[in-house]
Amino acid sequence: MHARLLDFLMCPDCLPGEVPLRLQGGAVREDDDILSGHLECPRCSHTHNITDGTAVVLPQNSVTSAAQLRYETAAALGSYLWTHFGDITAEDHACDAYASWAGMLQDGEAPALDAGSAMGRITMELAARCGFAVGVDFSRSFVRTSRELWKNGRIDSRIVTEGRLTREFSVELPDRLRQGVAEFIVADAMALPFPAGAFKTLSSLNLLDKICRPLDHVHELFRVAVESGSTLLIADPFSWAEEICPPEDWLGGTEKGEFAGRARDNLERLLAGDGFQIRNQEPIWWTIRNHDNHYETIRSWTTVAGR
Repeated sequence: MHARLLDFLMCPDCLPGEVPLRLQGGAVREDDDILSGHLECPRCSHTHNITDGTAVVLPQNSVTSAAQLRYETAAALGSYLWTHFGDITAEDHACDAYASWAGMLQDGEAPALDAGSAMGRITMELAARCGFAVGVDFSRSFVRTSRELWKNGRIDSRIVTEGRLTREFSVELPDRLRQGVAEFIVADAMALPFPAGAFKTLSSLNLLDKICRPLDHVHELFRVAVESGSTLLIADPFSWAEEICPPEDWLGGTEKGEFAGRARDNLERLLAGDGFQIRNQEPIWWTIRNHDNHYETIRSWTTVAGR
């Protein structure tokens, strides 16, 4: 974990109160990287571990659901690595969605936030534009892999060809994605461990329909964005699923309730209600690869807003 995070990591259990986490004695460092140690809240005394450079800053009541467990598998890791970087490695059928999303953002001030960072492509794009960016994801596997890729500039993985057959898939980052500092931590997008107004540039890609309380995540993005001058990139296909989130908590896709109708319209209303103005909206198509004969093409409604 980069030592700079110590300046603005808050206890997720004490939110919305802002209680800075403190690094306990005995931590192992290597230059600016904290390799191991413990972060403690002086108010509630909850501790959060740093192991092999990866900080896990989750609320004590966080529960990993069956749906979330699939993101810890080698197959999911390979699929998402391919989706994020397949265009860079010139893979057949690779999409350029992440390049398109990155192109919708301008250079900004550090730090920047990427919520639901997965394999870290947008976090790295933000680091190159802003100087320092933090990627947050619930998956320990995704966070470890993202850190390894950014620190080493390369990672060797495997992707499924068919059944139990796999082939090597290696990613080597171009120089432009190794600019600035990209850091990744395990945290909950519904309880972001940061103070209010910490970020000027924020992104949340394809996350709203993957969490159990999407409205909480939207409110968290609003909370940690600066009150004036912030830019938010948010995209989602709104593929609501009852096994992930009950319909009454969806942000759209129902006929009754506060969020009846289309989620894209409801999201616009939420943004406007918190002082954001829409700058750009367009659908972005992206592809995820499951194996040689199975590719899924998905359309995410994408919004760039500022306040």
